[in-house]
Amino acid sequence: KPVTNTPDDAEYAPRAPQELTITTDMPYNVATLGEKPTITITATAPIGSVILKISDEIGKVVTRIRLESKGLKASVKLTDLPCGYWRLETTPPPGTQPSNRVEGEAFLAVVPPMPNIPLENWVAGTHCCDDKAMLAASWKLGLRWNRIHDVAKVFYWYGVEPEKGKWIFDEAMAARLGECGHRLLGVLDFPPDWVNRDHPAPDGVRRIFSD
Repeated sequence: KPVTNTPDDAEYAPRAPQELTITTDMPYNVATLGEKPTITITATAPIGSVILKISDEIGKVVTRIRLESKGLKASVKLTDLPCGYWRLETTPPPGTQPSNRVEGEAFLAVVPPMPNIPLENWVAGTHCCDDKAMLAASWKLGLRWNRIHDVAKVFYWYGVEPEKGKWIFDEAMAARLGECGHRLLGVLDFPPDWVNRDHPAPDGVRRIFSD
């Protein structure tokens, strides 16, 4: 959550007179090559001048961008980052005295577009909950199958078949889980009481299976 000096954040106590944070408009900071992510620096006090330093995964600095703002936010759109895992940091401008502030840091992944392979032939999958940004990021990363197990109650057995033969599915949640294009692989676990009642198992098996 970006830090601000608003009444909504009255419980927040900055560690320094000024704290900076870095966010992007990409889901979980994952961008596809060709997209132009917007990087936003947010501060607890007016920013003034700040340098956005971008380094690669081995620490080599590839660019520095100077930003000016009289307010609490400063933004820049990146247009030419190649594929890679990029470290974003704020630093004071050259020649300025070190200030009593906490710098911001974030990481941005730029990934290649995924090949156009039919879903039934795609082998990479994920284990993703009902989180729109997480689902979008996993799709960009090439994870086309979503195995629904303990991340969403939509396939909990005790919920979808509370009584033997009576099936209830949360169609809205299933639709959300698949709206990025994922194929869903439902795993029925956490059996309802009637299963254990009608099909008693040896000691220990029921507890391990249902818990």
